[in-house]
Amino acid sequence: MTDEQHNRTIIHDGPHASEVLNVLSVEIRTPESLPSIAERAAQIVENSVDPIAGPPKSRHENDGLLYGLIQSGKTSIITVAAAMAADNGFQCAVILTSDIDLLYDQTLERVRRALPGLNILGKNDWQDAQRFGRQLRTPPFVIVCSKNGRKLSDLLEAFKAAGARGLSAMIIDDEADQASLNTYTSKRREQVSKINEVITDFRKFFLVNTYMQVTATPQALFLQRPDGLYRPSFTVLSQPGPGYIGGEAFFGPDSRLLQYVDLDEVEQLRTTHQPAPTGTVPYGLRRALLSFLTAAAAKKIQNPTENYAFLCHVSVKTADHKHVVSLLDRFKEETMNALRNSSLRQYGKLIEDLKKEYNDLSDTQPGLPPLDQIVEKIKFYLHGANIKLIDALSNEQIKLDSVYNIFVGGNKLGRGVTIKNLILSHP
Repeated sequence: MTDEQHNRTIIHDGPHASEVLNVLSVEIRTPESLPSIAERAAQIVENSVDPIAGPPKSRHENDGLLYGLIQSGKTSIITVAAAMAADNGFQCAVILTSDIDLLYDQTLERVRRALPGLNILGKNDWQDAQRFGRQLRTPPFVIVCSKNGRKLSDLLEAFKAAGARGLSAMIIDDEADQASLNTYTSKRREQVSKINEVITDFRKFFLVNTYMQVTATPQALFLQRPDGLYRPSFTVLSQPGPGYIGGEAFFGPDSRLLQYVDLDEVEQLRTTHQPAPTGTVPYGLRRALLSFLTAAAAKKIQNPTENYAFLCHVSVKTADHKHVVSLLDRFKEETMNALRNSSLRQYGKLIEDLKKEYNDLSDTQPGLPPLDQIVEKIKFYLHGANIKLIDALSNEQIKLDSVYNIFVGGNKLGRGVTIKNLILSHP
């Protein structure tokens, strides 16, 4: 960092930063985390290139990494950093995110909600070159682009056509170790992968820019050559807020939050090796579903305005997804029928199984409402339960529009996706 950058004054509480913090104070469950989020965002801006001083002597000494545990608040820090960048003289923030439409739309929606005082452009907003050029003349603004070779190339060409090289830019690369690096390196080819090539061209295009990588898995970034273009020169660590539950809570030696599923059962949920797959709901899946119904009903009693989610993610194959949805439909139908007729033997067995899950939940969540109240809520809400297939062939969205929301899918439900009020994941 140059002496000039050490001496420059950083505005921490400008209008855009204040606005995004107000939005986050309503959205996040732990408002006491806001000072930490603002502090990390300020660290990013303080270590970034000075957007007003002109081109730096060294092009990449101000490129950094935002590293943090999964779901530890990195997205919030990104949005606050973009706001602070605008308050401190950056004319443009380019946020690079997943090429999966579901994840891209989620990021774009978050950024627009958090930065209402900035013009937010999506991946189709530079197709009209004349209009795009006109919008660039009124900075600051934010662009959210998917990490797709064609989309990135089109955006870069639009910047070039608009003569925008003089804009000061903060380039924020979410999940930077995914797709952004040269995927041909291990194959010892001279060829460079398309996305990596275009991101490099972006970084060369803007005379004044900071490239900020964001990830929870930075190993590939730190293992770059010491003089490598994609090795960060500084790191900001995202600290989880109060009440954070991460990998240690689930997979630590004393964890009580996991229930083990027989591996053979996972195969029962896949149709790949089953010419005639069984229509029986496996034992572990049934237990997981009953636990979800119980836990969500209990929380609904305590928080009447909230809805809840269950994730079933056993395969990346669409045929397997359809098979699981069929099993879930069958489980819903059979459970509803049992609850409607207390004289049936199935009713007694269901209540017995619900009691087991209730007792299991009580071990880690004391103070649950009485079981009979929970059963009545399950009986009432189960009919409206949504079983949603989220994959490449589906247009469904991850929205909690029912008390019970059961999502089934593959890559679309993978890395980077946030599911609000997720109570249980299987397997």
